[in-house]
Amino acid sequence: MVARFNHEGIAAVMPRHGGGRRRTYSDAHRARILAAVCRVAVRAGPRGWSVATVQRALREDGDDRLRTVSHPVVRQVLRAAGWQWDRAPGWNPQPAAPGSRSDPSAIPAGARTDVGGAEP
Repeated sequence: MVARFNHEGIAAVMPRHGGGRRRTYSDAHRARILAAVCRVAVRAGPRGWSVATVQRALREDGDDRLRTVSHPVVRQVLRAAGWQWDRAPGWNPQPAAPGSRSDPSAIPAGARTDVGGAEP
């Protein structure tokens, strides 16, 4: 570190890449993978698509970078975007956690759900 500071000056103490493999696919590539997932899911229905069909659609798109995208990469992108695998229906956007504010079954029967406080 001292030798690098003597050679580079104050720039030597600035944070650098911390090691490990750099990301292979950029955020733009990941967005295109998610767009392909949505396109394939709409076309095939909720149970008619798989990661392999998404890979096929990416190969047909013509982007050289995404032609060779692997099965694990598509899964990682789906999981990072909040999708989860359900055995019966397949990949789905992650539902609300049980008991969370966005879970409609967590609202007790007869509870007031109006925000303003006024009765309808």
